[in-house]
Amino acid sequence: MRSSAHGGGPLGAAVEGHPGGHDYAGCSQKVSVVAGTSYDFSAYVSGAYAFVRVTGTGTGSGEVQLWANGPDWTGLRTTVAVGNVHVVTVHFHGWYGQDRYRISRISLVGPMYPDPCATATAGPTSTPTCLPRPVAPSSAPDSPHPSTT
Repeated sequence: MRSSAHGGGPLGAAVEGHPGGHDYAGCSQKVSVVAGTSYDFSAYVSGAYAFVRVTGTGTGSGEVQLWANGPDWTGLRTTVAVGNVHVVTVHFHGWYGQDRYRISRISLVGPMYPDPCATATAGPTSTPTCLPRPVAPSSAPDSPHPSTT
């Protein structure tokens, strides 16, 4: 596996892998997520059997996987639903014994932290944890003037 600053993807540098007969030249990274939400998962790939996937989503469906096979750059994109988990794993890899592949701009985009207002429950003995979001005034008030008295 090597990172290529030249000959990159459509939006910048690319990572290139050369799978062997007994490996698929891949990489994985754990990513923090917000339980019960959805994320946009996308990447640009080119080469022989380039795969991108997300595992550990907690939805019971196993994993979300996308792939393409060909010399041209292909944009891959889907939505990933997250169950009751706080970490998923993002992977990319080629396929055993195939030619090189390249990955560029792999991303998992969605909520960065829980919205306390989305799960707040007000009861007779509880203090609401959420306030309405502030609304910008239609016009700014006059600047305060120093008092001369």
